[in-house]
Amino acid sequence: MNILHFTHTYIPVFGGTTTRLMNLFRNDGNQHTMVVPHIGSPYVPADITDLKQKDHYDNVNIRRIRLTHPAKDNRFFFEYTVRLKNWYRNAAELGTFAEAGHFDLVYGHNPMEFALAASRYSSHKNIPLIYECHGLMRDSLPLSRNPIKRLYNQLGNWWLTRGESEIIRKATRVVVQTNSMKSRLEKELNIPGERLAVVYNGVDVDFFKPGISNSEVNKLKTELKAGDKTIFSYFGFLDHNNGIKFFLDSLSKLPDNLKKKIKILIVGRGPSSALVKKFSENNDFLVYLGLVDYQKIPLYYQASDVFVIPRPSNLATETLLPMKLLEAMAMEKLVLVSDVGGMTEVIQHEKNGLVFKHQDEHDLRMAITTIIKNFNSFQQIRKQARITVLTDFSWKESRKKLSSIYLNL
Repeated sequence: MNILHFTHTYIPVFGGTTTRLMNLFRNDGNQHTMVVPHIGSPYVPADITDLKQKDHYDNVNIRRIRLTHPAKDNRFFFEYTVRLKNWYRNAAELGTFAEAGHFDLVYGHNPMEFALAASRYSSHKNIPLIYECHGLMRDSLPLSRNPIKRLYNQLGNWWLTRGESEIIRKATRVVVQTNSMKSRLEKELNIPGERLAVVYNGVDVDFFKPGISNSEVNKLKTELKAGDKTIFSYFGFLDHNNGIKFFLDSLSKLPDNLKKKIKILIVGRGPSSALVKKFSENNDFLVYLGLVDYQKIPLYYQASDVFVIPRPSNLATETLLPMKLLEAMAMEKLVLVSDVGGMTEVIQHEKNGLVFKHQDEHDLRMAITTIIKNFNSFQQIRKQARITVLTDFSWKESRKKLSSIYLNL
């Protein structure tokens, strides 16, 4: 099949979405065309200054489109009308590429301008629309605490989000990452369950696997000054939804005797980067490395004993499955996660990982203390973590699920 995608990112812009797209669609037996933004778009990092208009990776063609930079207007209600106009203008710019092409399916991805481009192309060419819904736009729109401004926000947000709701209702199939998100769309938007498909994130089980040589691991531990300490790690985006400030606050209250027995390793970037950097400067038991070469990530997993994801509970975290969780499990790491829906769909407490109460500093510190004192007793849980991934969360299984959706359509 020849499948057209409108999405906000692809190589060399890396992140969770890019990793998912790469692993779901490369070498799956179909031809895929990804229409993505060119340099100058807010979706392309400023430090990327050289991109080709056309690229090719195996069976995936990349076409980069220059989008008009979003206009802004803070006058009363104009901020909503201008945002809507920006979306439609960018959607039209994205759609110009595909006018002359022939595709069997169109695949839409949020944010909104890409969803609109896919929806309009589906209607124009009368072909099925698959829409991948990672979350709902309403989850990220602001609401003022001022009662009058809040009412204004609610009206404007309703106006913006009704378009997204209509696209989801129109789609021939809606793909979500978790059963939690499927249930949410059934309840909030009355989408029939048979039109919703759960396609989990996966992991490359050949790339993320235990067995890296002890010499490499010991060398890294020496560089980290970890010695025989228990290494707790977190790799990924540093923001509120990943519980970074909560994690640091909890660590700061650990007793001094426990701080001497652990080394915390954090890799990544995001809004909380400065907070992590400052904490590392004042606490020598935490090492912050910023970004590291992706090819070396398995080595950092291998050097770690415990992988922590301390997410809070909100509409986004309850319905998304973090890829880093599956990677750590594939590496046979002991995973310690908060009890939010996106992760507890995968982790069963004391079977393939450990779970603590979200936003509960005391419960997290108790879990850390237990792990330090009894780490060797968790060996079977670590092995079961990889078995879980091999059984249910490989990219191969996810591609099979998508293939059946294509054929049914």
